Amino acid sequence: MSYITFQEPRRGLDGYVDEIDPYAVDNSQIIFPNLPIELREEIYSYILPLHVRSINPLDNEVGDILYDKLYNIFHVNYATRFDAGLWYLLTHEFELGNEDSCTAFSRFLKWFPGKQGFRRIRRLELRKFWTKPSMDLIFRCENTLTLKLWFYASDFTLDPSPKYDGRMIARDLMTAEEAARNYSLARLFRMRNLERIELKWFRLLRYCTNDYEHGMYMAWLDASRRGEGEFRERMEELRNWLSSGFAAAGRRVLVELAPV
Repeated sequence: MSYITFQEPRRGLDGYVDEIDPYAVDNSQIIFPNLPIELREEIYSYILPLHVRSINPLDNEVGDILYDKLYNIFHVNYATRFDAGLWYLLTHEFELGNEDSCTAFSRFLKWFPGKQGFRRIRRLELRKFWTKPSMDLIFRCENTLTLKLWFYASDFTLDPSPKYDGRMIARDLMTAEEAARNYSLARLFRMRNLERIELKWFRLLRYCTNDYEHGMYMAWLDASRRGEGEFRERMEELRNWLSSGFAAAGRRVLVELAPV
């Protein structure tokens, strides 16, 4: 295919095509300014590999997120950083493990003018989505299409016992409605572009941190075996609650269970 065939589409495009939230970039300042958008995207795809899921080069549970140190392309100039950064946000899924990760990621998104960084996010996975930094991030990323949320049985209990108590799982679990209120899940119904939600949890539930104290290991083992089925029932109820809520709002959002 010749370069000429790209000329006509290029004239009508500023930056990368984003049908949900179009934006403009100063094409006179980006790297490879004479290349059509399709070729620049190919170049970015080699520099910013799609298989990278964590926003931290280390384990996503530790450290800060310093994007400036990850990719040399962000150091070329402002316009290129802007262009490549928005492409990166648009095409990647971001897995956030804790409150610090969400706070640091939000700082990076705020670097982009206005709300453009937040508006570019399409796929999020949060392990502790109910914390304030996580919830704030979710609802600022208003164009998210796929949202993966992790649940833990220890946070589904009505009894505030320590998490190392292996008998906790045997106690009463919240109903789907109680969990929805506790996690403020009704707010998800206001996310106008959401297409898919995954509800994730560990199949084998772990609570005991000291296997040698007061027979805790056996208590944990027995509790996890008995509690796994009950917790799955709660997750199924929560899935149905979310599906019904979206349907009542006239929305078609796929809600799936994804135990791991």
